[in-house]
Amino acid sequence: MKLTIRYNEKVRKSWRNLLIMFTMLAVIYVYINPNFWFNFLYIPLALAAALNYYINRKYQYITIDGDMLRRNEPFPKKINLSEVTRIKKFAGDYTLCTPDKELTISTEYIDKESLRDLEKVLCSLPVKIEEIPVNRWVDLKAAH
Repeated sequence: MKLTIRYNEKVRKSWRNLLIMFTMLAVIYVYINPNFWFNFLYIPLALAAALNYYINRKYQYITIDGDMLRRNEPFPKKINLSEVTRIKKFAGDYTLCTPDKELTISTEYIDKESLRDLEKVLCSLPVKIEEIPVNRWVDLKAAH
């Protein structure tokens, strides 16, 4: 079973807008003054924005393939779901804990339908989701 957790529309639009902005800056500044070397730094920025847009559009936020959960980034982070010993939910974000790793999933980036799919997968694990209220965290921080 392969499940893809998609980014929401707001995130996809912001990456597209960054790509457009850096590409326009590179073209405009290099065209206006091609003799000034600093203007050529916009080209790598535009290429990095294009690479980021491509990776995030093709692979989306999270891929769950069997027991492996992978957060797709330029340097992806993986966690084996069968090794998860604890799931914490704090301020809407999930943190999956194994004996040697932690992986945080930010739900603000996730499409609503994909979030439901993710929650189904997390609820199907034999680990109880521990919800940490925000006011508890504030109380713990004040105690130190």
